[in-house]
Amino acid sequence: MDQNQMSTADLVSVIIPARNEEQTIAKVVEEAKQIAEHIEIVVISNGTKDRTAQLAQQAGARVIQMDASLGHDVGRAVGAYFAKGNILLFIDADFVIPAYILRKYVEDVQQGWDIVLNSYSGNKTKKQIHSTSVAKRLLNKMLGRPDLVGSSLTTVPHALNRKAVEVIGYADLAIPPKAQVKAVLNQLKIKRAHFINTARFNKRRVGRREDVISLVLGDHLEAICYLLDQRGSRAELTDFLRKRELLRLPGENHLRWIYGRE
Repeated sequence: MDQNQMSTADLVSVIIPARNEEQTIAKVVEEAKQIAEHIEIVVISNGTKDRTAQLAQQAGARVIQMDASLGHDVGRAVGAYFAKGNILLFIDADFVIPAYILRKYVEDVQQGWDIVLNSYSGNKTKKQIHSTSVAKRLLNKMLGRPDLVGSSLTTVPHALNRKAVEVIGYADLAIPPKAQVKAVLNQLKIKRAHFINTARFNKRRVGRREDVISLVLGDHLEAICYLLDQRGSRAELTDFLRKRELLRLPGENHLRWIYGRE
């Protein structure tokens, strides 16, 4: 193997979608550069109107400039398409995570895991669990992976190897719950790993919270529809003790039979 091939095999690509993050982007890039010896930082400037792209480039990142905003999560798919590494680590641009924590995700992939997820399972109070957290838990249960609890490709950080990206496909990385369904159906090795409470750090954006909640719930509905298409109407979950077949008698109207009426 020549030096070029060796460096590509060892290369870690850090994917950072960013939109108007001039306050944090340089620090995020600087921290990411310390994760591994062979590393590239790919910043997707997603319809940015401030100095995000300029500051990211000055900090040493490769910048993919999108003139119009692509919306939530699409930047991940774009970044993955342009990334050259054998390991892809996905983070956000609006808060800084120390390199020593992010390095753990990379090391788990290096040890043979296809996908490494943040073990954060979503907001939870004494009274209730957030609707998006319920959706994540439901999807994992339907997939036969209750051990993942509420861990999801919706939540950063997470890391994938090149095999996982190719199995899922670039386009479906833009719909994280569907990507997770495809990963499980294709028997990729998925690990729930290091805990980072991203809800504490995410920038509060006026007027966007409810839109994002609706988007995440819609993504999970799309993922469930895909799962049902692949596994059947009950996603291979048992009917347990219910015997619905006994309600339908040959030549009889089953509703008349149940209620005893003509």
